Amino acid sequence: MSKKERIKSMFDLLKSLLMAFLFGVFGIISYAFIHAKELNAIELVVILFAALINMLIISVIAKNIIYKLDELERID
Repeated sequence: MSKKERIKSMFDLLKSLLMAFLFGVFGIISYAFIHAKELNAIELVVILFAALINMLIISVIAKNIIYKLDELERID
């Protein structure tokens, strides 16, 4: 496997992970909206913490995608 193919496969993996975590954030937010009246303070803090962790992971994945795209551009 050449370096270019390896970067492309890593890029595809990162795109898949990005979509999975993005859907996770949407799921957490929709759960919070559906059960907004029934949530106590602890559940609300856990939901906010989970959403923030997911958003942090999304930003790291997005930075890695940008890095891989730049690396792929340098090879071509």
